[in-house]
Amino acid sequence: MSKQRELLTAIDPEYWVDYEGLDHIVSRGVNGQQINLKECPFCGDRRHRFYMNAETGVGNCFVCGKGYSLWETMTEV
Repeated sequence: MSKQRELLTAIDPEYWVDYEGLDHIVSRGVNGQQINLKECPFCGDRRHRFYMNAETGVGNCFVCGKGYSLWETMTEV
């Protein structure tokens, strides 16, 4: 396992979102608990359309239409 992957598995996405002070809501999705960011870090849409898995941090924006890893989201914020 690469060092980057090892570090990312140690990060709790919900803790990171709270730490960064990102406006979000936590809800239940098809694949378990999810974090819905108010603003997409990639396209800037502000309608809670960016969904992130609360365990893995993998997410997607229903406005951009793209999927993102936790690393991509962290570096964009």
